[in-house]
Amino acid sequence: MRLYMSIINLFSPMQSFYLTQQMLKNGSETIDVNWNHQADFLYIILSTALIMAFQGKIPELAQLIKQAGNSIHNEQYLYEKTELHFIKGLLGYLKGDRIVAKQSIKESIDVFQVLNSPKLVDLYNRRWQEFLNRQKIDNKKFR
Repeated sequence: MRLYMSIINLFSPMQSFYLTQQMLKNGSETIDVNWNHQADFLYIILSTALIMAFQGKIPELAQLIKQAGNSIHNEQYLYEKTELHFIKGLLGYLKGDRIVAKQSIKESIDVFQVLNSPKLVDLYNRRWQEFLNRQKIDNKKFR
């Protein structure tokens, strides 16, 4: 599982999605038993969700968001909850709800500002800009 976490970006987006789904199916018992594995599974789900968001894969992204939400069982996952909120914002944008999407993105970045984490603020601002740039490129392909 840790090896997959470190190489997930080497697979094509849909390969990452299918491998993640297979891992979740095979590890469903582990997710509920071992908090360490739960955190690893959550990392994989969120990483794959971000990949799906950047690819504009709405059904797969929605499925991963639901799985991530179901995997967060306690209050210790502030970073993960914030990333999930950010990814939900990306889904909202893909679905055309730009106002709610931008609000979710802003709220996520604001959490990192409140936590005085400038590197995370920069990372999520870059992800947002990269996502928007990709959407502009993809929209041009269909014109």
